[in-house]
Amino acid sequence: MFKYHPKGLAVLFFTEMWERFGFYILMAILVLYMEHEFGWDDSTKGNYYGWFLGAVYFIPLLGGWLGDRILGQINTIKAGMLLMCVGYIFLGLSSKQNVLFFLIGLILIAFGTGIFKVNMSVLVGNLYQKNSSLKDAGFNIYYMGVNVGATVAPLAATLLSTHFGSYRLSFWAASIGMFISFWTFTYGRNKLVFTDYNKKIDSAQLEENRLNDMSKKEFRQRIFTLVNLFVIVIFFWIGFYQNGFALTLFAERSTIILSWLRPETYQFFNPFFILVLTIC
Repeated sequence: MFKYHPKGLAVLFFTEMWERFGFYILMAILVLYMEHEFGWDDSTKGNYYGWFLGAVYFIPLLGGWLGDRILGQINTIKAGMLLMCVGYIFLGLSSKQNVLFFLIGLILIAFGTGIFKVNMSVLVGNLYQKNSSLKDAGFNIYYMGVNVGATVAPLAATLLSTHFGSYRLSFWAASIGMFISFWTFTYGRNKLVFTDYNKKIDSAQLEENRLNDMSKKEFRQRIFTLVNLFVIVIFFWIGFYQNGFALTLFAERSTIILSWLRPETYQFFNPFFILVLTIC
């Protein structure tokens, strides 16, 4: 699968796979944990769920700035992983008597995810030379890593909650996944140093060079296309992330659950079919 591709792609693949393993464990059980541990009503659960996801998708603006201007992509990614790892530990230590740890954990994970995810995509693109015919295939492979982690995560959460009757152990499993992700990235860092533009040339100069590579007309067309895509994907993600809230609650309350099938298990199917259709 990685043949003909830069060696750094395998590092980013497994780094992302384990990070997504942790994140999608959280997404599979977050609402269920708030319901069973804290006994919150649906409105309260929805508020925390929505604020958390909103932060995850707005903080990449900060992550991009940190990666391009301040820390560099590699250091920003490592900082994000450490924040997420500590965040999952806080969730694992939270309880009905210690809600503060739960809130701190969500904040750390939101910030960590936000500064992590945007810079990972940049490194994937930077692995390839301009106009490389392998770049699209490289992103497909990388995206498979995302979905491998997302496929395994709800199954792991199901196994742990079924055998131990606790969602907290799933948070600890997520923290272990983040530790493996951090170790993988650190071990393979020498294959990625050249992809960190902050370490290669001044970021302002890099931006100027990029803009000089295209005409003003092409630049305007790209911005217009991006704005259109933003409008479209807003509605997609509004529907998609109901799988972690409304659809999870529906699965728990309104479907017949087999002994081995729990509400969080249903989140296995989306990434699984993405993997199958990508391979086919």
